[in-house]
This record gives sequence, C-alpha cells and structure tokens, in this order.
Amino acid sequence: MNNTENIASMTRTLQNTAWVASQRATLIVCGLLFVVVVPRLMGVLVYGRFALLIFLSSWSIMLSTLGLVRMLSRYLPEQLVREEYERARTLFGNALTVRVLVAVPVAVGYVLIAGLVVPDADLLTRGLAGGMTLVWSINGILFSLPLGHNQAARWGFSFLARRWLILLIAPVGYLLGGLPGAMAGLFAIEILLLCLGIYWARSYIRIATLRIDPSRFAPFFRFGLTLFPGSIMHATFRNIGAVLVGFACVDPAQVGFFSASFGIYLAAEAACFQIVQSLVPFLSELTVRGQHADVRRWAETLIRSATVLAMPALFGSLFLAHHAVALLFGHDYLPMARNLWPIALLLLAIIPAAVASLLAVVLERPGSATISAAVRLGVFLGISLPLTARHGSFGTCLALVAATSVYVVFFYWQLRTSIRLPWRRWAAAIVTGSLFTPLVMLRGSLISNVALFLFSTCTYAVLVMVLGIIARAEIRNVWGILRRR
Repeated sequence: MNNTENIASMTRTLQNTAWVASQRATLIVCGLLFVVVVPRLMGVLVYGRFALLIFLSSWSIMLSTLGLVRMLSRYLPEQLVREEYERARTLFGNALTVRVLVAVPVAVGYVLIAGLVVPDADLLTRGLAGGMTLVWSINGILFSLPLGHNQAARWGFSFLARRWLILLIAPVGYLLGGLPGAMAGLFAIEILLLCLGIYWARSYIRIATLRIDPSRFAPFFRFGLTLFPGSIMHATFRNIGAVLVGFACVDPAQVGFFSASFGIYLAAEAACFQIVQSLVPFLSELTVRGQHADVRRWAETLIRSATVLAMPALFGSLFLAHHAVALLFGHDYLPMARNLWPIALLLLAIIPAAVASLLAVVLERPGSATISAAVRLGVFLGISLPLTARHGSFGTCLALVAATSVYVVFFYWQLRTSIRLPWRRWAAAIVTGSLFTPLVMLRGSLISNVALFLFSTCTYAVLVMVLGIIARAEIRNVWGILRRR
C-alpha cells in the first residue's frame, strides 16, 4: 500500500471514529432518558422483572459470541488488504453459520432459565424475550461486517438505532400490552435490524460461504475462542456488582444507588469501547504492513486525548454531583452522589483499559486479555465484600476503581514484550487534573459550584495546551481530516 492509500485509510478511519463518537454521545443522552421514563412508567416491580429479563438476555448473547466479532474485526481487514476477497467472504459466512448454530440452543436455554429466575414472567413474555435474544445475537455478526471494512459509523448505527427504538417502542408496547407488549416491541426492533443487516451483508451471504470449511475457518476460530473467556469475565465484572451490594448490605436502597450510579459508567464505558473498537481494522492494517511505530503512536495519542476529554467528568463529580443527582434522579437518590467521584475515576482508568484490549486483538495477544480479566475479577471479588459491608454502594465503587487500576497496570505489563507506550504526556494530563481537586473544600451554593467547575475545566484546558500535553498541530491535523469529504 503506497503513502497516498495509507493517508486515505487514516482519513477514513478518523472520520468513521468521529461519527462513532457522535453516535455514542447520543446514546448517553438516550440512556439518561430511558432511566427517567421507563422505570417510572412500569413501576418498581414490573421494571425489576423487565430489567432482569434484559440482563439475562445480555448474558445469553455473550455466551453465544465465542469471540467471533473480534475475530472478524482483526482478520477481515487483513484479508481485504491482501485482496483475498473470496477468503474474506468465506470467513464471514462461516462465522455467521457458527453464530446461528450456537445462538439457537442458547435462546432455548434462556427461555428455560428465565422461568426459574423470573417466575412471574409468563411463557409468552419469556418466549418473546428468547426470540429477541436469538435475533440480537445474529445481528451482532451481521453488523460486524461494516467494521471489518473500516466503516465503523455504519457498524455503530445498529447500537444507535436499537437504543433509540427501545426508548420509543418499549413504553408504547408496555402501555398496549404490559410486559409481554414491551418484549414484543423489543423483538420487533431486532427483526427490523436483522433485515437491514442482511441487506448490507447480501454480497457476503452465499450458500457456499455459509458451509463451514474447517481447514480454513479453524485457525481464525481458535483466535476468537481464546478471547472468549476474557469476554465472559468482563461481563461478570460488569454485572456482579449489584448482586454483591444486595448480598452485603442490609439497606436494600443501596442496590438502587449502585445501579443508578454504575449505569452512568456503563453508558460511558460502552461509548469508549465502541470508539476504540472502531480503530481495530485500521491498526490491523498498520500491523500487517509492519508499521509498529505508528500503532504505538496511535495508541498513546488515543489514551492521552481521551484522558484529557474525560477529566471534566471528574471535576463535575467533585463540584456538581449533588445538584445533578437531585435534578436527574430526584432527592431520594441524593445518597448516591458520593458514588460519582469513584465512577469518574473509573472512567479515567477505563480509557487505557480499552486501548489495552484493542492492542491485545491487533497484536494477537488474546492470552494477555484473558489473564488480565481474571486478575481484575479476582481483585474485585476479594475486596468488594468487606468494602461494601462497611461503606455500602460507595465501597463497591471503590472496589471497582481498585480492581480496574490493577487490571490496567497488569495488562500493559503483559503486553510489554510486544509494545511499549510512552506514558510521560499521559501522566502529565493526570497530574495536571489532580491539581484542581483541593478546590472541593470551597464547595457551597449551586452558583459557586458551577463557577468552580467552569474554572477548573477552562484552566485545565489552557494548561493542557501550554504544557504541550495536546499539541496545536495535532488538533489542526485532526480537524483538517474530519473536514474532508
């Protein structure tokens, strides 16, 4: 690939990543609207059943992934760069067949298990949720194809469309038919996305490519399987917190405080990981061409830039948490305000974590991802119960921060033989932001707290430019690329 093609690929990647970032920003807004509208509409008991059915569905979908999407995002671009188009179609078709073969029994198992976990949900409700689970799992493969073609904006559209359609259709379905009506609405959404995904992937779906070729598919499938245990542990880490809070705390309200605050993190985490994942095809191309210095530069720039952009979240959690919680969740949720600064620290930690996960895929180091995920889960399980018993949901949030910090350090230590990143400018971004934390002692009225937040954010932005943490040339280059048509 010549230099012109390299620049074109970089331009396309940045433009797609910018679109994904804008999509994820709207998803965060959608998530906040969902928290405000749906739980209040359904009531505590019905929403509890609805949320549990969705949780079980997400877990079931994770069981059917087998690392196939990350496998495609890693190897499909490589085959396209080498112009091995028939092999690319075979790889995608085989992955789609495997996903369907696994998703069907998983969906059946979901219906049976949901009957035990949510006994108040009737067979119709569970059947609709099982159908949604099946189709959602298949859609995951169909919409991974644009990602393999470095069309991350089209890949991210499925997430954007799903979340906004859920926000619109789930309340209508509930008003018309109760909990079964809401699940029917979700099932219909997945059917619509399935039709769109099949249309976009129509040139790749052929009888010949759907027939599994073990000799060609097995090496790639093994790579996906090595990532699979790490994905399962990651899902466990994300979902076990509320269970631990309910087990360790006498006050049942602590579960609600944790779920609401952690939900904010999950929305931001999803945005971060989706944006980072959109870079897999481009960095895979660089790796194939042996441009390892460029991979290192992109990774370091991404960590540093995202850290700078996330720092205002820490300032907001320090100065505006109580005001924001009272406005968005109501005064009953005010005790959860102190959870927000650990959540903000967690956001700062998850940025290098997401990039480490990206590098594990690009550099073909799935074992490092699995071991690191096991360490994180082990640390969290080891310290969360005593912290939660003593400090409630706040203690669980502290345990999440500690476990994620250990995870990041250990993950990059695992990757040291393949890549070493320069951390000086990233450390400068963190240290510069920490200089404003003592201002928390000046908190007072809403006006003064807003002033503290604005002062911290604006001064931090100036210092970032003056100290060269973010160079003006970097901003000009990115802006120039994003303006190209």
